[in-house]
Amino acid sequence: VLKTGGHPESFQVEASGSHIFVNCPDAGNIVESIDRKTGEVTKWPLKGLRGNFPTALDEKDHRLFTVTRKPPMLVVLDTQTGKEVARLRTSGDSDDLFFDASRKRIYVAGGQASISVYEMNDPDHYALIEKVSTTIGARTAYFFAARDQLYLGIPAKEGQPAQMWAFGPQE
Repeated sequence: VLKTGGHPESFQVEASGSHIFVNCPDAGNIVESIDRKTGEVTKWPLKGLRGNFPTALDEKDHRLFTVTRKPPMLVVLDTQTGKEVARLRTSGDSDDLFFDASRKRIYVAGGQASISVYEMNDPDHYALIEKVSTTIGARTAYFFAARDQLYLGIPAKEGQPAQMWAFGPQE
């Protein structure tokens, strides 16, 4: 049994390494790196940020992505050191975040009516390349890499049924 310092909101597991990365917002807005072999827990604080919920992992480049809600920021951490390498404004009220390894892009689904799309120039440099308009409350998503599609759940409202919207890449 591996124990976190708080309620886990999202986690990523290394396929070739021994670490699990866990978002624990109620434990002081930290990301925890847990070594599966030893059980050792290392805490990485997100200075000045709160409400870290979704995570995504780029294991090849040793990068962990997390999004906070207050303020809405995409934070990039080095998985070997825990050091913050980038911090960018993003879509607010995010619940889901995905890394598209084939395009080196990051997708942040935000409930404040947008999806932010970032491109990795190199493991230390990222740029917002597009902000796609959606609808208020649509923050639950899934990136289906095999189909090259990002699916976004649209909540029912004002007499309209719930919907699923699909987004494809713009080259």
